[in-house]
Amino acid sequence: MSMTEKNTCKYILRLVCSVLAVIFMVLAVPSHASASDTDIEQMLRVFTAQSGKHLLIVSREYMPGAYSSVSEAVNAAQKGDVILIYPGEYDECIDMINKDLILIGTDRNRCILKHDTSFYSDPVLSASAGIFNNLTFIGYRGPNFALKPDVETEDNKFQYYSGYVVHIDYDYEVGRSVTFNNCSFLSENSNCIGLGLRNHFSITFNDCILRSTGENGAGCLFAHDPFYLQQGGTDMHITLNNVVLESLGGPYVFAFDTIHPENRIDVKLVNVTTYCFVADVEEFYMPNNSYSGIDYRVQYANPELHPATPFYFWGEGSLSQNLRELRLAVPLRQPGVYYISDPNAPKRDDLIKIITPFYITNQGGVIGNGFGGSLGFYLNPASCGNTIDEMNYHAIP
Repeated sequence: MSMTEKNTCKYILRLVCSVLAVIFMVLAVPSHASASDTDIEQMLRVFTAQSGKHLLIVSREYMPGAYSSVSEAVNAAQKGDVILIYPGEYDECIDMINKDLILIGTDRNRCILKHDTSFYSDPVLSASAGIFNNLTFIGYRGPNFALKPDVETEDNKFQYYSGYVVHIDYDYEVGRSVTFNNCSFLSENSNCIGLGLRNHFSITFNDCILRSTGENGAGCLFAHDPFYLQQGGTDMHITLNNVVLESLGGPYVFAFDTIHPENRIDVKLVNVTTYCFVADVEEFYMPNNSYSGIDYRVQYANPELHPATPFYFWGEGSLSQNLRELRLAVPLRQPGVYYISDPNAPKRDDLIKIITPFYITNQGGVIGNGFGGSLGFYLNPASCGNTIDEMNYHAIP
C-alpha cells in the first residue's frame, strides 16, 4: 500500500470514528427537554465544521435557513452531509436511492416520517446507503387503499401490491452500508423492511422496533439475494442487535427468498425480542414454503420439544377477531409465540407443509442448509439471546 493510500485510509478511519462519536453523543442526550434540540444541533455543527461536511436543518416550524421537508434537504445534500430533523410529522416519500447521508432526529417519538404505503410504489423511504438515528417511520393505510385494484395485471402491479415502510433494493448499495440506530418502524400494509441485497453491502438495526400490523400476510422483514448473479457474492450482511419485532398482522416475522444458491447472506441476530403468532388455519399460510424447521402446531402440543421458545395460547375462534384483539393488547406482557385456534376454519393440509413464523423460498423449491432451510441465508455463529430459539445459532454436531 502506498503512502497516499495509507493516509487516505487513516482519514477515512478518523472520519468514521468522528461520525460514530457524534451519533453516540446524540443518542445519549435526553430528548424530553426542549433545550436538547439545540444541544444536538450545536454538537452537529461542530462535527460538520471539522469534517468539512454540511449540516442541513429540517423543521415544521419556521427557522431561518431550514427546510420544511426531509426530501428537500435530501435533494440539496451531498455525500456525507448531516440532516438534523426537528420534531414534527413529515408525510412524504423520501428518495435516497443514490445518496449516502446521515439523518438524525432530535427525538424518536416526535420525529415522524410517514406516508400512505397502500401502493408498492410509495414507500416512506427508498435508500441504498446512510445512517439513520432517532426516527420513527410509519407506513399507514390511507385513502389509496380504497383505490387498489381487485385483480393483478401487468399494468397495475405497483398499485395491486402494498408498499414497504423502507425499501432498499438498488445497485448503489454495492460497497456501502445502511444503519438504523434507535429507530421505530410501523407498517399497516406490507413488511416494515423490503430488502434486495447486493454484494459488499451490510444493513444493521441497533436498538430498533419493527412492528407490522398489516392484514395482507406481511411481517417485519422481507429479504432476497440479488436478481442478477453478477451482482451477488458472499459478502452480504444483515444484523439485528437489541431489536424488538412485533409481527401481528401476517403470519411471517421473516421472509427470506434465495434466487441464486451461489449467493450467501450472513444473518446476525443478537438479543432480538419477538412477539408473533401462529394459527391452525392452513389457508393463512403459503403452500410453497421451503422451511425445514419445526411445525408450531406440534410445538404447541408438545412444548417440551423446544422449551427455550416461550409459547402461549391466545384464543379460540375467528382468526381475524383474535388478531384484532392481539394487536389491541400491545404491549403484550410476555415476548414469544401466541397460538390461535380456529376450529371452524377449513382444514386443508394439502395446501401447506408446515405452520411457522418464517417463510423460506428457494430456487426450485429445494431445502438448503441455511436458516430454516434457506439456500442463501445463514445464521452468524454470534446469534444469541433471542426470544425464538430458532434464531439462536446452534452448532451442528
